[in-house]
Amino acid sequence: MDESPSEAFPGEPVDLARLVRNTVQARHFHRPRYCVMVQVPETPVWVLGDSPNLERIINVLLNLACKQAIAHRVVELLLELDPDTSTVRLRLRPLNGKLVAAELKALEALCAPFGGKFESDSEGPALRLPVQVELAPLESATAPPDAAGEHHRILVIEDNRDGSATLRRLLELAGHEVQVAYTGLEGLRLAESWRPDYVLCDIGLPELDGYHVADELRRKPRTAAAHLIAITGYGSPEDRERSRRHGFERHFTKPVDPMVLLSVLANSA
Repeated sequence: MDESPSEAFPGEPVDLARLVRNTVQARHFHRPRYCVMVQVPETPVWVLGDSPNLERIINVLLNLACKQAIAHRVVELLLELDPDTSTVRLRLRPLNGKLVAAELKALEALCAPFGGKFESDSEGPALRLPVQVELAPLESATAPPDAAGEHHRILVIEDNRDGSATLRRLLELAGHEVQVAYTGLEGLRLAESWRPDYVLCDIGLPELDGYHVADELRRKPRTAAAHLIAITGYGSPEDRERSRRHGFERHFTKPVDPMVLLSVLANSA
């Protein structure tokens, strides 16, 4: 009998994107002769593991990046989602030359219990882990789709395509019906025809920003009753007050915690 992912791999859900950011913030990588550039998604990337071991792996990668950067001048540390295989790669990539992956072999035992593996190709060494969107973060935040909880029509207006795809997958796994628009004007047109229960809207949008989108949604009879939630990189008290004045009922700063968002959707009137 096959084991389910949660039975096969012990551990707990960890937002790998946040863990990488927090680990990097405690270190300094810019030197006169070399640089390590770090790129991670704005939205959470959930994997099954344990934070201490994953942080240790990240630090080993960063140490290797610093050593290699001395020779190659610039090295990138990238957290890359691979939706085709439902995995994420934490990759070291030099802008010239090749990286030596020998130092990573000792870390294979740390990630193997969680379904992780190290690989190396022409772009550099990488840790690959299965993405665990469907596990505990969703189960603990909302009822299963066939339970009594209400499911909604949700319009996501977000120009970051990776972020909107992750958010859409999260909401659909929770049982909601989801449509996505990538500009403010596209969002208004889709809202008018589809009449969503909720609109999750970025603020810094092409064509028409989120504030003007909210004004138009509140003005039009067919969309005036929709619940408006801002999901944005703008998080100052002034930003929150401005979104409230424009009709947003909630204001989340990226990266939004999926458990909190799903809880809000499950408990809103």
